[in-house]
Amino acid sequence: MTLTVLLLPLVAPLLMRNRLDALAPLGLCGMIAVELFAGVLIGWMARLICMALPIAGQIIAVCMGISSVLQPDPDLGSGSSAPARFLNLLAPLVLLVTGAYILPIRAILGSYSIIPPGGALLAAASHAHWNLLGDSAQGIIQLTERSFALGLELSAPFLILSLVWQGMLGIMTRLLPTLQIYNAASPLQLLGGIALLGLTLSTMVTIWQGQAFDVLRALPGL
Repeated sequence: MTLTVLLLPLVAPLLMRNRLDALAPLGLCGMIAVELFAGVLIGWMARLICMALPIAGQIIAVCMGISSVLQPDPDLGSGSSAPARFLNLLAPLVLLVTGAYILPIRAILGSYSIIPPGGALLAAASHAHWNLLGDSAQGIIQLTERSFALGLELSAPFLILSLVWQGMLGIMTRLLPTLQIYNAASPLQLLGGIALLGLTLSTMVTIWQGQAFDVLRALPGL
């Protein structure tokens, strides 16, 4: 609602030029559906790249041994964890501090030049608009792949050290079968994970910020 109030004066000349007041009720509903599609598409693409940080947090939590399946995360659909929730809150904070939040808003404003209000409805079945729908689906798929790959890249140090750590524990279990090695190693695994997160957090955010800004600058309408 706030964005509507802020953007309305900027797009009002375009709305008046297309004579939207003369649309029939069915045409008006179709135009609203097109506008919702454009807004959801831009918002979804911006959200996908932001999900790379909490995805990395979930992987880090698994490596640290603190991921719980008893507390599902509504955003990721998996076990909730402290690193994932922390990085999920950190992503919008970075966007607000750096001013990058303005890029999706500019993309919404620029989308009116790509899909004019009312004009796209008259040619909704045209070949060009079917190509637009196909390009949008392909862009979402590619961005989803990029988000997961970025999350895996950000958590790579934890994955490598966790693999080495689990291998060492397996060897010690074979050498000392009577010792409950996993119970003794769990605190060390947790403390080591927290220390590594503290050392790599700044680098993780810097890498994510560069990738996220590239995606936000390439949103449709910019």
